[in-house]
Amino acid sequence: MSEFQDRVRPTLESTLDSGEQLLGICAATQQSAFKGKLIALGITDRRLILQPMTRKFEADGPTASIL
Repeated sequence: MSEFQDRVRPTLESTLDSGEQLLGICAATQQSAFKGKLIALGITDRRLILQPMTRKFEADGPTASIL
């Protein structure tokens, strides 16, 4: 497993509902004019979980979900 996956998986798993499984993880970047932000994406059978992350792969703000 990559360092990203090792560090991010526990954070994303802590947001799962009862019976929900984390099927995949990937990283995305959000760019603005002068800075970028790292977003961890967690994929389940029910929703997409978006978690802002720091450069050190630590949670950086609230989690959002897309059903």
